[in-house]
Amino acid sequence: MTSIEKNYLQMICRSCHLNEQNSDGDKENPQRETVSEQTAHQLVELAKKQYMAPFLLQDLKGTACFEYVKRQAKMMMFNYYQIEELTIKTTQLLEAEHIPYILLKGISLAACYPVPEYRKLGDLDLLILDQEKLELTKKVLKDNQYEEEEEESDHHLTYFYKFSNGRRHIIEVHYRIVGVYHYAPTNHVIDQVFSGQHLKPVIQRIEGRNYPVLPPTEYTFYMLHHMLKHYLYDGFGIRLLCDFSLYVEKNGKDIDFTQLNEWCSKSGMAYFFATIMDCCKKYLGLSKMIPGMLSIPENECDQFMTQILGGHEVGNEKQSSLVYSGTYRRANLLACFKEGHTQMKVRFPKLGRIVPIWPVLWGFTFYHFVKNTYRVRNTTLRQTIKDFKTDNQRAENLHLFEKKD
Repeated sequence: MTSIEKNYLQMICRSCHLNEQNSDGDKENPQRETVSEQTAHQLVELAKKQYMAPFLLQDLKGTACFEYVKRQAKMMMFNYYQIEELTIKTTQLLEAEHIPYILLKGISLAACYPVPEYRKLGDLDLLILDQEKLELTKKVLKDNQYEEEEEESDHHLTYFYKFSNGRRHIIEVHYRIVGVYHYAPTNHVIDQVFSGQHLKPVIQRIEGRNYPVLPPTEYTFYMLHHMLKHYLYDGFGIRLLCDFSLYVEKNGKDIDFTQLNEWCSKSGMAYFFATIMDCCKKYLGLSKMIPGMLSIPENECDQFMTQILGGHEVGNEKQSSLVYSGTYRRANLLACFKEGHTQMKVRFPKLGRIVPIWPVLWGFTFYHFVKNTYRVRNTTLRQTIKDFKTDNQRAENLHLFEKKD
């Protein structure tokens, strides 16, 4: 890890703990080193691609980069308030029709930050598990000028809402908490934990309004899977780690870590959980008193964080990447076929249940895969397979889904 990356992490850590107090009851105010113009420029480049500019405001005062960072912070804060407005509008529409929902991430996670507006909000995510209510939700959104976007997904519907200033924001209506993995035990745990029968939302009060959100233990488990899905597809940036660290720090007393460890073990993601915990404790100020499952070698922690810092907000933005559902023991032709079969089920969720027509559906899936490879991802089959093998190796390094045959 470079000295610039270490400085960047220290600045983010300080910004994430602005409201912490020292033993005398006074706010911490550590001495900040003078930042050179060259260093400031390098820090801004890191923050820009991961949408973390507001976290550098205090440290870059007095540098030529400060005005740029301030402008970026203002834009992100404007975006925050517009997503907040969208959240209020959308949830009020659902509440008026008595549609039970659960607010995921967004302003719910931002509330864990010392300055909520510093957290970049991408879209509005809602979970609706009742199938009948999901159909009613579609009607309600359509009747109120929300535009549905056709998207291949096995766990959510996508809508757009346009504000009067022309800005469009995404709403994801989840009917499953995360996408399907090829590893059946993980899907089984997820289906149990986040089933309508098991899941009992709690109320979080945000700026004078009550929102149903996931209970702390389930929320933490969800964040781990959210990170894992991004990691398997194309990696993720520092923001998701900040989310996790600040949420666990704030809600640690209400999280059942014994239950969380059990779910992670059954899901084949114990090492991933340990990696996230160790990185948050080492670099983002998560209390070392928070119980973990196991510790990983320090060099692996450093390697993981270096990879995170090399990515964008939610990954490396490689157009050649596949939608990727897990890890395989060998990334050979059989693994490619298995992944294709998984994506066939995503593309044809209803027809995919009819076994005799699988060969036909495989053909359609392969046709669309080849077309998208050249026309959408603007790459080649060879490069796509190469990236698939690289992504698979990255997943193997975290010992994911080790119990599979």
